[in-house]
Amino acid sequence: MAGIFFLFFPFLLVPSFTRIACFNTGSNTLPEVLGDFRNLVIQGRSEKSISSCAELAFDRSYKFFALGSNGICRSGPNAREQYPTKGSTKDINCPNGIGIDKRMAVFTFGKFASRNMKCDIQLLDVR
Repeated sequence: MAGIFFLFFPFLLVPSFTRIACFNTGSNTLPEVLGDFRNLVIQGRSEKSISSCAELAFDRSYKFFALGSNGICRSGPNAREQYPTKGSTKDINCPNGIGIDKRMAVFTFGKFASRNMKCDIQLLDVR
C-alpha cells in the first residue's frame, strides 16, 4: 500500500510597505547587502526587485530596507539611524523605487510617521 506524503512549504507573508524617500548614500550607509537585483532592474522589473528586497529584509526582522546602486538591496539592524545620515534627495534620483548612482530608495513596513525626521520626505504606498 502506497503512503501519502505531504510536502510543507512555509510561505513568508510580507506585510505591506511604504516608500519613505530617496536618500544620498555614504560608505557606511546600510552596509549589509541582502541581495543583488540589478538584473531584474535591467529587465524593467522594478516591482519584483522591491518585493524581493522586502522579503529578504522581513525574513531578517528588519523594519527598513533600501534599493540603491541600480538594484542592490540593503538593510541592517540600525537602518533607521543610518539611511538619513547623508540627507534626502529628489525623487528623480530614485526612478521606479530604485536608487541610481549614489542614492537609495528607502522603504519601511507599514506606515511611517515623518514628524521625527530632519528632512522633507513624501510617503508613497508601494506594493
